[in-house]
Amino acid sequence: MSNSWPAVTDRGELHDSAGARSCALGIDIGGSSIKAGLVDLERGRVIGERVVVPTPQPATPETLTNAVCGAAAEVLAESPVGASAAESADEASTTLPVPVGIAFPGVVKRG
Repeated sequence: MSNSWPAVTDRGELHDSAGARSCALGIDIGGSSIKAGLVDLERGRVIGERVVVPTPQPATPETLTNAVCGAAAEVLAESPVGASAAESADEASTTLPVPVGIAFPGVVKRG
């Protein structure tokens, strides 16, 4: 994996040299694990390290939300966005303007 990070603006956003938003937080919610990482939108590749946490069992809305937020906060805290704009992982998860994409393994029922 590449660790060449896009530029961080004064608002904490990641942009490429032309000023376009260049990455998003990708989250994959699976039956056994949740994976999160920053994705280079131009190349479609994960930037830096991805975070993998077990999917809580039972996966209730509350436990799943907590696990997803924890994984996202960890990714953002380790990125230049989190390092430049947040004091902690908790702060990174609530203050940074990063687009997010979430994938589920199948049809979401009663969600």
